Amino acid sequence: MGYRALELVISSTKDLTNVNSTTTMKPYVEVSICDSQNKDLTPVQKSLHSERGSNPTWNFQVKLYIDVAKAKENSLALVVKLMSYRISHLKPNKEIGEVRVPIVELLDGFGEAEANAVAEKHVTKDALGSDGKTQGTLNFSYKVGRTEEYPPAGYASLEPSGTVGSFFKALGEEITAALISVGVSFGVSQAVDSALNRADDEEYPPAGYGSLEPSGTVGSFFKALGEEITAALISVGVSFGVSQAVDSALNRADDEGENASEAGFGQLVKEL
Repeated sequence: MGYRALELVISSTKDLTNVNSTTTMKPYVEVSICDSQNKDLTPVQKSLHSERGSNPTWNFQVKLYIDVAKAKENSLALVVKLMSYRISHLKPNKEIGEVRVPIVELLDGFGEAEANAVAEKHVTKDALGSDGKTQGTLNFSYKVGRTEEYPPAGYASLEPSGTVGSFFKALGEEITAALISVGVSFGVSQAVDSALNRADDEEYPPAGYGSLEPSGTVGSFFKALGEEITAALISVGVSFGVSQAVDSALNRADDEGENASEAGFGQLVKEL
């Protein structure tokens, strides 16, 4: 369904609760888009801290991209965390409060035909603490762009998109599965054979010798077996497993790709 750019200016806050015991607060903001599980779907963008205590001004500009399909499911929210900066590394930065706005609420009034007609909207929202009490008010403005097929090149997102994104996401999963299945089935078999050969050739102290080292042919075998399994899983697992993983990931990427213009990506890489 595509993506829409969300351009924000986090202007200021008013009457923030001072969460510091003795010093003046140095507030800053952290901005991201989260899902219903409170997982960040975009990189968290942080402003510089202000020296103005409970009434800071930032005019911090942020650009994020909204997954339109997920937004229509009402599963996304703009999250602005208000933080108190601590100079000492011995004390972590402290959260003052949070503003959470459903993305569907921000999209209201920014239909496709109106995307360039509406200049921007100005919003004031209460910042709530972990106890649900108001910790101050946040002022920001925003505007929403037209729908794009996919985020522009270079856009940093925590969610891979399009056929290319699907390929690399699938590749990681397939490599893990391949290393386990192929590495174990082939690698362990080779490791046992190699360990038996090494055990026959290596000499250890006789059985019963008081040592933490394994002794005799049996001891040599089990010591060598551990080393051989490790080596086999790496060499065999990587050589066979990665090859299978790439093929499987390409097939999955062709099926899962969201961007029609990239539909031939999997076939192109196969032909190369």
